[in-house]
Amino acid sequence: IAAGITGLLAAFLPIAFPFQLGIFALLAFAAVYSGRSYYERNPVASDDPKLNERTARLIGQTVTVETAIQNGQGRVKIGDSLWIARGPDAPAGSQVVVAAADGSCLIVEPVAAA
Repeated sequence: IAAGITGLLAAFLPIAFPFQLGIFALLAFAAVYSGRSYYERNPVASDDPKLNERTARLIGQTVTVETAIQNGQGRVKIGDSLWIARGPDAPAGSQVVVAAADGSCLIVEPVAAA
């Protein structure tokens, strides 16, 4: 929009190039400011609010213990990747449920407790 208005002004008025740049900068700033203000007042609801929160999307899933959870820490397999897991001791191959996440570490519980 800023470029279009600047182009129209330059086409019909004899404006020096440095002034065209200034007009464009002011109009671009105004467009960004007004757009941001509009979206702050009218936020767009997301169809998938956890889209960029991968660990939050895993909560509630039943996963397999890959490396035994001993002394409260081990690894679980989700898809084709391994995740660090904390929770009660569990042998490799057992099923656990992801109860929460702490950064990239998953907090798990035995399936029966969930």
